[in-house]
Amino acid sequence: MRKIGIAVLALTLSVPPLTGCETVHEPMTYERCATARLCTLRGMMTPVQAGQAWMGRLELPDGRCVSVSLPGQMLAELQQSGAAEVTVRGRVYEKQPDAQSMTVEGRTIGLGECGSFFLFVYD
Repeated sequence: MRKIGIAVLALTLSVPPLTGCETVHEPMTYERCATARLCTLRGMMTPVQAGQAWMGRLELPDGRCVSVSLPGQMLAELQQSGAAEVTVRGRVYEKQPDAQSMTVEGRTIGLGECGSFFLFVYD
């Protein structure tokens, strides 16, 4: 297995960051992530096909998993490398009951068997 870094573009804030300051986002627990708007998680990610879409399946250290929607380039890198240990940050979306897939910002999301929410990673 090869470690790859998946960079996540932070949402633009109306106030520019201070020179020399960088925000570091520590990984969150599954419970904390489930109730957050934005979430950072760390674990072993593998590419999986969930319905009509390819997604990342993130296995957390506690044994739980979270479905992750990745931008095209990041997904292509993951598919090429296979499993990879990653830290990802994205927006949390609750899974809709009885839905097989949904569309978020033009991207088809496959709602697999992982967790009660999915993580949407931005370009």
